[in-house]
Amino acid sequence: MKGSKAFEELLGAQVKLQYYFWIAMTASISIHIGVAYGLVTFSPIKFIGLPDFLPAVLFGVALLEAVLVVILRRYRLKSSRLAGILSAQPDLERLFMNSQTNTVDPEKQGKVMSLSENERQALALVLDLSRTNLICLAINESTVVMGLLVAVLRQSFSAILPFAILGLCLNLIMIPRTRDLLTELA
Repeated sequence: MKGSKAFEELLGAQVKLQYYFWIAMTASISIHIGVAYGLVTFSPIKFIGLPDFLPAVLFGVALLEAVLVVILRRYRLKSSRLAGILSAQPDLERLFMNSQTNTVDPEKQGKVMSLSENERQALALVLDLSRTNLICLAINESTVVMGLLVAVLRQSFSAILPFAILGLCLNLIMIPRTRDLLTELA
């Protein structure tokens, strides 16, 4: 979808933000792996009285999260749902907001008000896609954190690897594709 200069600026900022979050969350997987290696190798912690089944339970929860995040993403990216957002009246105040200060940004307000109705609807959709991406990335991150916990509990560096691989695979299939979705829906 090609739009006005103001729309392209607002869209570009949101798309960049989505990619920055995706890159940061994907890169953090390697940090979790490094932390697991350091904790297991250089400062082993002994846990007494932990049930042997706890790592299996955590892996089961991680798999459940993986299924949940795929279902959630599919639901939130369903064409009929996205088309509904595109046809609805957008919440202008939400479009004006500066997400860091949670106040109306006068510069952003001016840009949004200069947009056509279709561009405002598309911008509302982009904000919804940003929220979807962030929720999915956070769930994927928790999968890797569970692996870190299992590695520390078992005192086995390799215990994090299945969780890290699962988190990485989920992130790779969830690369933000906002511009593609807008083009498909246009």
